[in-house]
Amino acid sequence: MINFKIVSFDNGVLSLEKSGKPLQFKVGEVVSANVLENLPSGSIELKIKGSVITAQTSIPMEKDSTAYFKVTSLPVDGQQLTLKYLGSEPKGQGLDAKSQALALLIKTLSSAVSSGAEKVDSALIQNLIKSLPADASDIPRDMRMQLQTLLTDSLKSAGQSIGARLDALIGQLLPKSSEGAAGQQSLLKNGLMLDIERLMAGSLKASLANTGVSFEAKLRAEALSSLLKTLTLQQTAADLPTAAQGGKSAAVPDSIRHDLKALLLGLKAAMADGQIDGSVKTGAGLQGDGAKAAPQTLAQQVNGLLKDIETFQLLSKTTESFYTFLPLDWKQLREGDIAFKQGGRMGICGGLSTCRINLNLEEYGRISVLVIKNGADYAVSFWAEDPALKARMTEHAEDLKKTFRQGGLSLLSVQVLDVPDAIHDQFNRIEAPETMVSVKA
Repeated sequence: MINFKIVSFDNGVLSLEKSGKPLQFKVGEVVSANVLENLPSGSIELKIKGSVITAQTSIPMEKDSTAYFKVTSLPVDGQQLTLKYLGSEPKGQGLDAKSQALALLIKTLSSAVSSGAEKVDSALIQNLIKSLPADASDIPRDMRMQLQTLLTDSLKSAGQSIGARLDALIGQLLPKSSEGAAGQQSLLKNGLMLDIERLMAGSLKASLANTGVSFEAKLRAEALSSLLKTLTLQQTAADLPTAAQGGKSAAVPDSIRHDLKALLLGLKAAMADGQIDGSVKTGAGLQGDGAKAAPQTLAQQVNGLLKDIETFQLLSKTTESFYTFLPLDWKQLREGDIAFKQGGRMGICGGLSTCRINLNLEEYGRISVLVIKNGADYAVSFWAEDPALKARMTEHAEDLKKTFRQGGLSLLSVQVLDVPDAIHDQFNRIEAPETMVSVKA
């Protein structure tokens, strides 16, 4: 047994000081702990990562249950190891067949993410999508948190943003050296990626709608629209071959034609039919640690982009939101993602809308923004990795409020947060109260 000394306990944060061999944790990972005993003193014994600890806590945990925690910080530079309590389940709690299948797929995903981004294939993501219940809240809380963490980690481990890989793919399909290809390349890229210098609300909305994350939803909408039109015109099945014989194919709706997933699926079909050589090697990419990766074939590039889009679709389902990447042609942008939620228990008559933006910039590092609209009122929270940028955000908070007022909008509050996970947790808030357990090395 490893001995721990309680240092402090305040506002649900438990600080422990230990002696002996340190436990190994990774930021963002979800860990489980077996509740061994509830002691008369009010303390509990937990077995976590093979070590037994004794700690005093007000968190209700049943003996023989399994508690789940998310690691939110490591004991570096005087900081504490912080574990966020996610929930618990009784020992031997039975899962139905569908939940067991989902748990097995999550275990497979965990192993694949640990082995590297290339080990997470599209088939695994598709199987996970098919295994999810219609209502994501029906997924056991620990499984849902673990799945969200693994999906986010798999996107980060790709090493290059979707925008950078898409740019490379377009360059491979339309080399600038070929006649007229430079203009076609620019046209194709501009149709899929938005230049940061031309960023406007309308153009951003259109670009976000074409990232591929809502592709199947658009297909269903177009199918329903087509069916209603057919019924309205009382078109018979006999009319369809006649129209086809005229040599005119049905026009592809803009919502489908400009969709990134539609383009990638079309390229995949063309490679399968031999119209495009998918075995052509492309330039080296980047691995998660910034090292050069082995050159990929065109087919691997297409499959990798499809897998990432499907990962965003899966994240959207598990977070009950619209979660996608930022389709921006922005040289300073290493990576960016954006998520939207509408409605919720906090809103008045369903008037709550939330938007979270994560950026990773060359000059400033990571930045997160959360915008909450409740009825006619707004609240904005920021977090920045760069201390100087964080100070500037604080300094100009009143300027932001003034800008809102000039636009006829009501900005009630501006927060500049110190903890990077605070914005993520606000967006993905779990209904039950969350409690922190912090272990000081």
